[in-house]
Amino acid sequence: MIYVRSRNSIVTLGASGLLGALVFGALTVVAMRLPEAEGWAAGIALGAGALGGSAIAIWAAIQLQAWPASKLGFFRDRIVVVHGRHEMRALWDVMESITLSEPD
Repeated sequence: MIYVRSRNSIVTLGASGLLGALVFGALTVVAMRLPEAEGWAAGIALGAGALGGSAIAIWAAIQLQAWPASKLGFFRDRIVVVHGRHEMRALWDVMESITLSEPD
């Protein structure tokens, strides 16, 4: 069976972005508490990393919202659409073929 769409890659990317934002955010707080001026410079650079991780996590969340709720699977003898707990099947034998060159 081949699932046409999988959410695994976008979920992994979103989780990585969120984790990166949290780690860089924590490092930003630690760097800002340093007494020297270098702490502020490091804090600004780490804060930019936290903003980048947040942007990736937000982008992944938007992509997941736009993702279709159904899964499509192709088998040798049928095509299956799974929507929630409802499964719809169509056998290849009862499907009709059409081409784009035949307008009727």
